[in-house]
Amino acid sequence: IAGCSAQEKTKAGGSLHGAEASAKMTWAVTVTALLVFACTVAVYLPALNNDFVWDDVTYIVENSWIRTLDAQSPAKIFFSFRAGNWHPLTWISHAVDYHFWGSNPSGHHGTSIVIHACNAVLVFYLSLLLLARAGEHGVTGRWITGSYRRFAAGVTALLFGIHPVHVESVAWVAERKDLLCAFFVFLSLLSYLSYAASASKVRYTLAFLFFIAALMSKPMAVTLPIMLLLCDYYPLQRIQQPLA
Repeated sequence: IAGCSAQEKTKAGGSLHGAEASAKMTWAVTVTALLVFACTVAVYLPALNNDFVWDDVTYIVENSWIRTLDAQSPAKIFFSFRAGNWHPLTWISHAVDYHFWGSNPSGHHGTSIVIHACNAVLVFYLSLLLLARAGEHGVTGRWITGSYRRFAAGVTALLFGIHPVHVESVAWVAERKDLLCAFFVFLSLLSYLSYAASASKVRYTLAFLFFIAALMSKPMAVTLPIMLLLCDYYPLQRIQQPLA
């Protein structure tokens, strides 16, 4: 009896230790994600002082579609072209901004900054998941496990968030379509990677719906299926290499 009690205590202690380690890891990941978000927002805060420029006049200032959302709005937004583009979710995004901020450019810029910061956080979680899948398929070494994985994902996300290549998309309101497209592409990738691990129909459906949302933000999302095929090849290894 004493032996059984000792074994039970050992198992209980191991379970408690595992739970504590998992809680610490979750906390560390959350803190890293918040730091990525905060740093990205801080870098782009000066954009709040920007005015509307160039295509912003066509997209925002002179765009009657976004000034009022009524019964006729869906027909105009979803079944018509404006400024040579079809991206209904982008128009809806601008309409929501116009409802709250009117013609004040600071509010529109603020929304773009927040979306970009969210994208940086999604890149962090996407990097974590890709590194985890790579580790499951035989990639070894300290850089692929534990805190090193979190560090690598954090640096990747931070570089994405603050890199100057994104300045145009973030600081120019008319390029909201880039930010929204990236947002839904990242969500689709995350959903697909989760589906590949669990074969969940719900996650597969979410991946497809996010893909459609990305297309409705900017047509360049048409390249997403190629990205999913590349993920199937590596790191998921769902596509077998041909025999030599």
